[in-house]
Amino acid sequence: MPETTRGQMPHQRSSEEVAVYQLISATGALLYVGISKDPMNRWLAYRETSWWPEVDQYAVDWYPSRAEARAVEKEFLAADLAECNVHSTPRHGDHQRWQRSAGK
Repeated sequence: MPETTRGQMPHQRSSEEVAVYQLISATGALLYVGISKDPMNRWLAYRETSWWPEVDQYAVDWYPSRAEARAVEKEFLAADLAECNVHSTPRHGDHQRWQRSAGK
């Protein structure tokens, strides 16, 4: 069972560990799921997104390998639970078509 961090600074216990993080709104809606060895640093990239101001809390689960973390992330993405994830979700094809039609 992975160790979950809620409301604490998420830190690796070993250099091989990879986190699956969930960014959650004040209403409890799951906004984004991702993986990283350094979640807080990764979150800096999201500050420019339209949805970042909605993030109110997070959960971080550490896994012994990237493969294990990726498998858990894929489960979230396949279930299409995170409102702001697009890549690797059932909505991904729709998003690609929108980008092409918008000239992006």
